[in-house]
Amino acid sequence: MFREIHSENQLDFPSNKITKEIHNETMNGPEKNVFFVIFCLGQEVKYTKQVISLTVLLKSAAMLTRSLLRFHIVTWNTVESKEVIKQITGEWPDEYRSRLLFTYHNATYPPGAEQGRKPCATLRLYFPELFPEIDAAVYLDTD
Repeated sequence: MFREIHSENQLDFPSNKITKEIHNETMNGPEKNVFFVIFCLGQEVKYTKQVISLTVLLKSAAMLTRSLLRFHIVTWNTVESKEVIKQITGEWPDEYRSRLLFTYHNATYPPGAEQGRKPCATLRLYFPELFPEIDAAVYLDTD
């Protein structure tokens, strides 16, 4: 089963098979493989181009590494996104799912940045401000 860590700046969800040991291992240790993914859901979630693109992105990453990969999923609807990702990875072998760690974040803009923005398109510009504790990351988009 894939592992989930929940950030402080998101809705409070019940954890799915998370232990303090996993939390300490990933939150306190050096983060070597950190990826940001913006996942903006449309109205027809299950069969959108975004879901297909996200499926390819995640499965490719899981298949092509033996390392633990940490994904920060930034989305406007964390509940829906979490369900979509569970559906995507639900039938995968444990070998692949065990390599993926997800942290879900509600997409928010810093104060003063709300005007003149196009949702999803400009959010990545604010990652350094929104996630100051992360030194380096690779940005991946689903389109």
